[in-house]
Amino acid sequence: MGITQAKTKRWSLIALVLLISLTAGTLLFAAPEVQARVNLITGVVTDPAGNLPPAGSRVILVSPDGTTHGEAAVDPATGAFDLGPVVSGNYILQAWPPFGAGLTPSLPQFISMVGLPIDLGDVPLTEPQITGTVYEPDGLTPADSLVHLFLGDEHYQSTLAIDGEIQIGGLISGTYGVIAEPTGTQPFYYSQPAILTVRDGMTQTVEFSLNPANAVGFVTDPQGLPIPGAKVRILGTVHHTYQEDETNDQGFFNFGELPDDTYVLVAEAPWWAGGLIDSSVVTFHVPPAFNDLGNVALRQAPKILTGHVETNTGVGVSNALVIANRIGLPGHHEALTDAAGNYFMRLGGGLWSITVEPTALSDPNAWINPDPPQIIHFDHDLQPEFKQVHFEVLTADSTVTGAIEMPDGSVPPFPVTVSLRNAEGIGRSVEMELADGSFSLMVPHGNYLLHIQPDHPGYFGPPPRLVEAPESDTLDLGPQVLVEKDAAITGRVVDEHGDGVGGVHVSAWTRDHLGTNTITNP
Repeated sequence: MGITQAKTKRWSLIALVLLISLTAGTLLFAAPEVQARVNLITGVVTDPAGNLPPAGSRVILVSPDGTTHGEAAVDPATGAFDLGPVVSGNYILQAWPPFGAGLTPSLPQFISMVGLPIDLGDVPLTEPQITGTVYEPDGLTPADSLVHLFLGDEHYQSTLAIDGEIQIGGLISGTYGVIAEPTGTQPFYYSQPAILTVRDGMTQTVEFSLNPANAVGFVTDPQGLPIPGAKVRILGTVHHTYQEDETNDQGFFNFGELPDDTYVLVAEAPWWAGGLIDSSVVTFHVPPAFNDLGNVALRQAPKILTGHVETNTGVGVSNALVIANRIGLPGHHEALTDAAGNYFMRLGGGLWSITVEPTALSDPNAWINPDPPQIIHFDHDLQPEFKQVHFEVLTADSTVTGAIEMPDGSVPPFPVTVSLRNAEGIGRSVEMELADGSFSLMVPHGNYLLHIQPDHPGYFGPPPRLVEAPESDTLDLGPQVLVEKDAAITGRVVDEHGDGVGGVHVSAWTRDHLGTNTITNP
């Protein structure tokens, strides 16, 4: 993804590094003591001179595709960290200093986990490799910004520049594209891009001035509440200049570097707001150089879906969750049933899949929906339409019990999910009782597959097994023993020239349908 594309993909580019910069302590691991401490990553974070790191330092673990797999605090008294357990596979680890420490992240540490603990030794934080300031368009006033780095066509990192202060480090040598983006609701636009070459031991200074915005505004719902994640598109009527933006968490959008023209703007509802539809068309002109468009309101969807959820014994179900997902286009909406089992929702045009699920507050709460999702269609227009979808759910009349055990017969010290699913994938799930490992599932009588999923990367559940839940009775399955992942498969994926290929998904499965997967490292 290049710099030009960055201007139309604003918030999707804020990847792991920004999340690390803006949050702390949200993914801390507390590793349970399970036999040997396998698949743990340990090490010692230092400052660049090998001394203790600043208090508040932490380490972050991601997979090669950027997915975050954990965060661990660094002991300020020793610099030591202990992260895991993690699933076997390839990872990238970096140590991060707290804001204001004057230091930057460590170099990336590439890790291959194959079931054994790894000690990385010293992981030193770095001195800034890129410093400088981001200014408002006047070139004098520092401005809060995000500074995006691109290595080739790929987005590499985003770093927050508080009060405009740029401090970027932990970079591998290479040539980077760099661009600054305003944050919050500042009426500015991206800076001009710069090309910087980073080499070991070299620090360079750069300055950016944000560009003035030509048009800014907020996307809201009909009640004036901000809508994050809305897509906003503009098109010039003469020169056909096209830009798009995605609203931030305050519903704010901005556009800049627009040639003189008359523009039309439309805001589109995000995928999760199925009860809203696109805004009316907004027209603005350049000149003037700056247009404050105020609130651009999404409209209430004109299509109405109602219905009733009741059990096979004729009892209305309260607090059942009715879920609508649009087919072929983004769109999602949910509604809870009232005390009588009735629900109401507004939807936009298109083909919709409608289903129902129990919630923790459903009354009655031991039931399943035996039917596949129901499909309805609304016309793609603004005319009112009314449809009804009713659900009859099956109440549970059978109980399946058992207990989860470790290979040595002890109770697992981590969560385990137990599920019963029929041939259509319909069923119920419960969490094992941590105190004694027991579980109890109420389902309608019939045939099910038992699936056990431990929340620990070092163990599988036993192979899925067929269970016949008896009518109006209880079936005790007895102990269900977890399977330790005590072997490793390693290898290398190459192309036709014998060169390694990173980012390839590799999966392994047993005949008993136990499996795992990983991604090749860079």
